[in-house]
Formats: sequence, structure tokens, C-alpha cells
Amino acid sequence: MFHRRLLLMAALLVVALTLVSARLGVLTIAKGEAMRSIVESRLIRQTWTPAVRGRILDRKGRLLAVPAPRYDFAVDYPVLTGDWATRRATAFAQRTHAREWAEATPAQRDALVARYLPAYERAVQEMWHVVAEASETPLGVLESRSMAVRRRVERMHEQVVHTRVTRAVAEDQARGRTLTPEREAEIQRRARQPLDVQRTHHVLATAASDRSAFELKSRLGERITIRPGEEFGITNEEDILRFPGLHIVAGEGRTYPLESVVVDVHRSTLPGPLRGQGVVEIEVEGLATHILGWVRRGATREHQQARSTWLADRPDEAERAMHTSGRDRGRYDSDDEVGVWGIEASQEPILRGLRGLIERRLDTGRTTHMPAEAGRDVRLTIDAMLQARVHAAMAPELGLATVQDWHGPATPWMPVGTPLNGAAVVLEIETGDILALVSTPSFTRAQLRDDPSSIFHDVVDAPWVNRAVAKPYPPGSIAKAMIFCSAVSRGVLALDERIVCTGHLLPGRTDDYQCWIWKRYRVTHQEDFGHPLRGDEALMVSCNIFFYTLGRRLGGPGIAEVYHDYGLGETLGLGVGGGEEFAGWTGRRDPPDSPIIIPDAILMGIGQGPVAWTPLHAARAMAVLARYGVDLPPRIVVSPDAPRRQRWVSLDPAAVRMSLAGLRLAVTDQRGTGHHIIMPEGGREPIFTPPPGVQIWGKTGTAQAPHLMVDPDGEGPLEPVIARQGDHSWFVVLVGRDQPRYVIAVLMEYAGSGGKVSGPIVNQIIQALQQEGYF
Repeated sequence: MFHRRLLLMAALLVVALTLVSARLGVLTIAKGEAMRSIVESRLIRQTWTPAVRGRILDRKGRLLAVPAPRYDFAVDYPVLTGDWATRRATAFAQRTHAREWAEATPAQRDALVARYLPAYERAVQEMWHVVAEASETPLGVLESRSMAVRRRVERMHEQVVHTRVTRAVAEDQARGRTLTPEREAEIQRRARQPLDVQRTHHVLATAASDRSAFELKSRLGERITIRPGEEFGITNEEDILRFPGLHIVAGEGRTYPLESVVVDVHRSTLPGPLRGQGVVEIEVEGLATHILGWVRRGATREHQQARSTWLADRPDEAERAMHTSGRDRGRYDSDDEVGVWGIEASQEPILRGLRGLIERRLDTGRTTHMPAEAGRDVRLTIDAMLQARVHAAMAPELGLATVQDWHGPATPWMPVGTPLNGAAVVLEIETGDILALVSTPSFTRAQLRDDPSSIFHDVVDAPWVNRAVAKPYPPGSIAKAMIFCSAVSRGVLALDERIVCTGHLLPGRTDDYQCWIWKRYRVTHQEDFGHPLRGDEALMVSCNIFFYTLGRRLGGPGIAEVYHDYGLGETLGLGVGGGEEFAGWTGRRDPPDSPIIIPDAILMGIGQGPVAWTPLHAARAMAVLARYGVDLPPRIVVSPDAPRRQRWVSLDPAAVRMSLAGLRLAVTDQRGTGHHIIMPEGGREPIFTPPPGVQIWGKTGTAQAPHLMVDPDGEGPLEPVIARQGDHSWFVVLVGRDQPRYVIAVLMEYAGSGGKVSGPIVNQIIQALQQEGYF
């Protein structure tokens, strides 16, 4: 019997040891590596260091956007939500009323807490006053930012809770587990565990100066004594921080060193009554805002998703960004700055830096440091100082971009002195580089911060719109040079063929399809020249009858193809701000895809009718002409590794030469539409005063435009009224010494004559090119 018991005990012991050994084997062999990793991770404290955003530079290396170290004021999330004050008041009530608390109902406890809560709320409010003073930020702004943080974090938490619940329920279903009310409550409890962003601090303001940050930082440890129940006769005291939940953290700001620039313009180069001695100083504000855009604090899930997609498409970038733990060093936190407009947004993946990491082992005290990597620089083709000079030429303060007596009769909607809005593009022909891309009016980031409605709700001037790339305009007569070249190249016009200007295209219908000279003076170019016009002469005087005829010969499909040959219908993906880049279009919009009929084609021959493009399209088309049919799409970001694609447009070289001859005559022959301005007193002034040796080839355009209507009471009963009326003013030129080297395209809205309004602005841009060393 004894031996039997002994054997039984031995067997049980063996079984127990076997189970223990098996479990030990699982832990040490099968799961050993995983368990070791868990233990190792608990012995390591990680601190991620911030990444620095890359710079944006112009073509000459000037800094356009740079990181600017600064000090930010951040406040713990529980302070923002009021939880800190509630918890402290609750703890005080418990200590003060220890006996009553245990037996009190929830309502009674809430009443006790409500007694002492104001004392803690006053402490928080006093902290806000100090932050407002140190950051020079109004209290109301701080409060709105605090509310925005709370809304964003709460929305994030609800999204995570939904994801957690969905995942837990799916896992239970996969395991065949019944979803009881108790299990559902447990899932909800676990899903509602707070996120890291609900435990940490959030930036709400930036110190007005380093000094104010340092002074406040030295006081962060100060404590004060309060008596929350003093008004109820309770003298118990509590020691709390003077600035509850406040942190001062080193942050990365963004500055734009050339946002405001002062430009000198020589009065001697101005026309008529604006001419004088000396220089006039023009302060350009909001330089290149439409191009660069800006950043804001507060990345979203969409930003993180966009980054994940970007990395997924670029394995090399993903390998560079990923830490050995599998975390993306460039991931976004809720308080990170992110580009939201313009180059800052479109080049976000390039500008985005990678965080560094400090790891400290708790068992040995050993520290390792992986340095942060700054984001890469982005270089633009823009010349910042040329951009500034072009902007100054279009500033109302100079006078060229305001309604003047010599422009023609003023209208009730635009009396003399009214500022004119517009856009200008300067393009290098050889490379396709955009040297300047100006849209007026512009705005500063301070205006964006302090008065955004003046930017986005101004329906007349619409400062936010980038008129150079995002707003459609009828081409007007600047399209005539490309219409002529393509008509010859397509065989619908002989190179030396002449066409009679009859004043009106259709016999017996003197008021339809008129030439501008007939409409204005009741004479014809046939009478002026004494013979029918050849292509170069027609371009010189911008004869509508000549180009109506070409439009009719090309027909609807043919003339649409001509416009598309020169880049219409294509966006370039420049990534600048100010609205979606406009591709341009031909054909009637209503109904969509309507065929282009002959009456439309006739109008499109002079750049009117169902066709629209942008100033950048105009510059690109003229550059194609100057390259004898080579289309090199314009670019604004220098990407050495990106292939430059070229496209060939079949143009007859002789037609191009004749077209260039006509464009030369337009600005050098006294009969040319771009040659001179007639002042109100009767005197003539040349439009252009180019530097010695510099040649100009140019084409004016005066494009009919629909009225700009505004609704004075929004959706109210009042009828819309006219805010702007008139023709758009165009002037596009080629300029260089022995051959065309640059294209300048200028568009001024509702300004009238191309020669009288846009011409003097183009002249200033030519002066600017010389001053910046391009001739």
C-alpha cells in the first residue's frame, strides 16, 4: 500500500513537472523572443525629439520660408476641459467633509464640489491672463483655440472608440463568443480608455518674445495657497501651482523673410502724368503668398493617411523614415505644423522632417541618441526680387494698376483712381522656368490670421484667388499669333496669302463680326494700307476680319485642336495656392460637350467665344511659338531628378518667322497696336522704353468679358448689381537681345485697352528684368 501511494505521488509529481516544463518551454523557446522584447521595452524610456521643417528657396538661393525656433505656451488637456479643476475641487470636498462624504448621495456630493470649484477655476483664469499678456493674444482668441483643441480631440477619441468597439466585436464573433450586455459594457469601458492626446499638453499660443518666455518659464514652479471654502467659513488651505497645467516648450515656427519688400521704381520710366524725377518706394506686402502658401498647427488623419500613401509608393523613402520599432519618424502628432496651401502643402512630404529619438535604459542608465533629420529644402524657379518688382509694377500705389484718364472713358463702376486687379507671368523660354508669377491683390499671413474674412469673403477683389493660374479669361487678340501659325501649318492659309479687311465679315451685315477699327472709326485696314493684309500686317494692326476668316477656315474641331496644341486643356500640377489650377477649355459649357459650330469658330479666331485660358497658358503658348513648336511645360519647383518632357507642335518655320515679324511690327511700327499711347491732351507716348539692345515682340489683346455681378444682400430679395464692367486688358511679349529669351504675359481685369493699361506694366517688367541682371 505504501509503495502504491509513493508511486502515485511520484507520478503526480512527474505530471506536474512536465506541465511546468512545458509551460517553461513555451515561455523560453516558443515565446522567448517575444517575452524578452516585452521585458526589454519596459526597461527603456523613449523620448522623441521634434523634426525641423525644410526651407523653401528661390532660384538664387534666397530664403522664402524658413523654420524659426520659438517658445510656445501649452496647457494640459485636463485643464482645457475643466477636469483638473473638478478633480481638485472633488478631492478638497472629500478631505473637508470626510464624514459626510461617505454617506452623501451623488447630488449632495455634486453640491459640495460646486462650492469649491470656483476657486480652482479662478486659478486657471488667472493663468490664462498671464498667457494672454506674454503671448500678446486676446483672451477670446485663446478661448476659441482651446475649444478647437477640445473639439478636435473629442472627435478623434470618438473615432478611435468606434474603431476599438468594431474590432472587439469582430474578434468576439470570430471566436464564437456571445455578445452579452455584460460583455458589451466591458468592450465600451475598454474602448473609452483615454488617448495620449487626452493626457498631454496642447499648444495654444506663442511667446511674443524670448524674454517673455524665459521670464514666465522661471516662474512655472511657483505655488500659491488658496482657501476654496473661505466664503463658507471653512479655513482649510490648499497649495497649488500658480499656473496649473502650463508648459513652455521649444517649438518650430515658420517665417517668410521676404513677405514684405520695399522696391524702388524710377519715375522717369512711367508714362504721362506719373513720370517725374527720382524714385518712388513701393512696399510690396504678401510677396508670393499665392505661391508659397502657409502652414498651420494641427495635423489631421487625412495628413497621416496622405503620408502613408506617399511612403507606400516610395520604398526608399519609407526605409529612410522607419525606425527599427516600426514607427514612422515623420508621423504626425496633433500639434504638428503642416502645410495647408501652396508649395508648403504640395511639397509637404519633402519639407517634412524626421524625428530624433533619445532612449535611456532604466537598468543601466545608458543613453543612446538618434538625431532628428531636417526636412529637405525645396528650390523654386521663382526669382524673389524679380517677383517683387513685378508685384510693385502692379501695385495701385504706383498708379499703373489704377484707372487713369489715358485708359479711356471711365465707367460709373470704375471711376478714375479705382484699383485694378490682375496677374503677370514671366517665363524663361529656354528652360520653361517660371521666373515670376504674380496675382493681385495679394495678402499677408498676418491678415490671414487677424481678418480672414477680408480675404475669403471679398467677392469683388477675391484676394485669395491666384489669377495667374486659377481663373479663366477669354484670350482675346493675343491668340492671333498662334492662330496664324497653325492656319498656315494646317494648310488653310498660304504663307503670303492676303485677306481684304472689309470692316465686317458678313456682306451686308455691318454690325456682326466687326473689325475693331470699323466698330470704332467706321474705316477699314484695307483703306488704311491701300491693299489686302498679309499675316504679319494683320498681326501688327490686329485685324479681326483676317482672323475671323482663319477661324472659319479652321472650323470647330480644327480651331479647338489649335488651342489644345498650345497647352489648353492641360494642368501642370504646379502645386501653388489660390484655387484649383485651371486647365482651360474650348466649346460651349451648356450643354456640356456641345460641338463647336462655325459661328463659334469664327469668334475663337480672335480669342473670343467659347474659349478660356489663364495668363500662364498665354505665356506657355507664346513660348511654344518662340521655340518654333517645342512645348516645354512650365515648372515652378526645381526637381533635378524629375524628367522634363517635351512635346512637338507641327509649325511651319516660315509661318513662325512671319508671325514674329508681325509681333515685332506691333510694337515698333507706329501703326502697331502695341506701339504708343495717345494721352487725353492729344500727345503720343511710346509704350516701351527698353534698355539699349533689347528687342520686343508683342501682341495686345482687349477681350470682351461678362460683367462681374454681386448680390448685395446674399440670398435676400435684392437683385444682383454690377460691380465691374468692361473688357479685360492683355499684353503678351517676347523679349531678348538677339532673339526672344523671356515671355511676359500681363492680364488686368476690366481695365480696357491692352496697349494703354497692360502695356506700361509690361514695360516696367522689362525694366525689372534688366535691373535683376537678365539682359
